[in-house]
Amino acid sequence: MKKLNSIIDKMASPNEDMFGGFDINSMDYVLPDDINADINTDILDGNFFYVSNIPTKEEYPGPFNFTLTMDAGGQKWVYSQPLQQVFIGMNKVLVLNFRTEMQLPLDEQYYIRALPVYSNNEHINIPVCRCTFHAFEDDPQSQAHHSPDKCRCEEFNNVGHVVRAECRDAIYCFDQHSGRHSVMTPVNRPQPGSDKIAIPYSFACKTSCPGGMQRRAIHLIFTLETSGGSVVGRRILGIKICSCPKRDKERQEKDYYADKFGDAQHKKRPQSSDEQQSKKIKIEHLELIQVPKTPAADGDVKREIKDFKKMFDEYSNDLNNLIAKHSKMLQKMKRIDELLRSPSF
Repeated sequence: MKKLNSIIDKMASPNEDMFGGFDINSMDYVLPDDINADINTDILDGNFFYVSNIPTKEEYPGPFNFTLTMDAGGQKWVYSQPLQQVFIGMNKVLVLNFRTEMQLPLDEQYYIRALPVYSNNEHINIPVCRCTFHAFEDDPQSQAHHSPDKCRCEEFNNVGHVVRAECRDAIYCFDQHSGRHSVMTPVNRPQPGSDKIAIPYSFACKTSCPGGMQRRAIHLIFTLETSGGSVVGRRILGIKICSCPKRDKERQEKDYYADKFGDAQHKKRPQSSDEQQSKKIKIEHLELIQVPKTPAADGDVKREIKDFKKMFDEYSNDLNNLIAKHSKMLQKMKRIDELLRSPSF
């Protein structure tokens, strides 16, 4: 790894206008050793800004006190305060509000990058990508990443990007070293009477999709960056893209409270001595009542048990068949993905 200063020194006859008047000597941005593409071209292609293989999830307000807020949820998304997580439907819009305590310098262009990462450290090094099924709709022949060192997602409706910014000036980025997709939005001055920068986001895949996120929890990392790629602020937001946001929020909050405080709702209330004595008397009374056993009643019981056993066996067979069919479908999807990614396709 080398700093951008040493890389620029090696470039023959650098153009002074290349950096838009920015003082290159003040840049402290780290790039891979083998980067050799023209910087202007990389910015236009969305491949210039380097994304780490292991992005940090530590919040960093930075020198401008970079913050993230959101308006009240609606029918399409809800926010859980204890989980600090948004639950939202696929392709639904979530407007996030970004603020800085002081005005950003006007002589420098700033960007807000949205990068999805897996929450679990076990999967943090794996890029978050769309599943094969949803990607197939936009790029049936898998041409967007046919070449490993070139991303053509913009030609196919940004096929590889889970996170979309619903802005005309959004820049969709791909880092070939980490394999991660992200979207950057230029930061404009807040409108008169407002101190926030509102950016609408949508999401093009579900966290439960097989062959994609596969039910793995994800976080969104929002970074405030300079035109040179220096991070001057970072905020983190948990998110789940699902079919029923309200239902999933209630379930996960219930599990959260059960793990944190114990499942008090399902614990039995201690009984008083009077209640225990009353229960004991009732049981003793029931033990005195004997139902005479008759051949007819015994035959009815055996017949009901036999019918129940037959129904249970049929249900088990249907369940096994369903599981087998589901497994075959997953194998077919995997095979289709392999064929689409093969060089001979």
